[in-house]
Amino acid sequence: MKVKKLIIENEDGAERKEYVFGKGAVFLAPKEADCVRRAVGIILKNGSLAGKAGDEDLGRIDAELEAAGREYRVVAVRTEGEDRFFYSVFGKDGGDGGEFFDSIRQNGEEEELSRFTLDRKDPFSARFGKYRDTERYYRRGEFGALTGGAGGTDVFRTCLRELIRSFGGKQGNSLLFSLGDGGEVILTKRGRELDRGSLSETERTELEFLCFLALNGFWRKIEEIRDFNHVFHPIFIDDLLPRTSRETNVRDHLGAASALKRQLFVCRAEDDPRGE
Repeated sequence: MKVKKLIIENEDGAERKEYVFGKGAVFLAPKEADCVRRAVGIILKNGSLAGKAGDEDLGRIDAELEAAGREYRVVAVRTEGEDRFFYSVFGKDGGDGGEFFDSIRQNGEEEELSRFTLDRKDPFSARFGKYRDTERYYRRGEFGALTGGAGGTDVFRTCLRELIRSFGGKQGNSLLFSLGDGGEVILTKRGRELDRGSLSETERTELEFLCFLALNGFWRKIEEIRDFNHVFHPIFIDDLLPRTSRETNVRDHLGAASALKRQLFVCRAEDDPRGE
């Protein structure tokens, strides 16, 4: 999926912003990134991206998109006095676009993994352990519903075992990370096991981002087995640049994100030359 064009108007139509997105990652200033993320979330009915859509700056959203080999125009207009939107979908090849939302539907986990932010109750690094022991962390039937049924399949369990075996690597000059049999993240530095609380903010951010990428790759593999035509939403990377030191070279991290073959929107940090 790719969002090609986005027009955002506030509720009374007095303010209008227009964005045209080309190839490669899209870098946006913080306020722009927040507005674009919420607008794309509303257009795609992705709650993780939309967040709380009660702000008056999102009165009407007009988007041109490409998904599953077709081009669409989707218009969302806020219902007056409410936080709900009325949708109109048009297929650019002459169809009415009525199948659009069915064709781009994500399960709950995939929606959560379309946004990298550290302001969340459960870190991405904790998800491996939760996947490994769903009976402990989820109520009966909850995980199956959250994952559209995928969480109870042999494909899920096989892919998870492979992920736990293969996940790991080197971060920076000396920090090594891997996963234990139970999905717990193990950190070592110069041969000594570390507590996560001893990491700097940059180290924690990089670790969470690597986990975020691994989880997205995990779900991509599952969906390629279950549904080769599955459509993935764009990824919004909110906190990688703002929460790492400016000396951190994030080029490799963004390169790894690009390997997921999804449209990337990256929030820059204020007065940070990275991403310019």
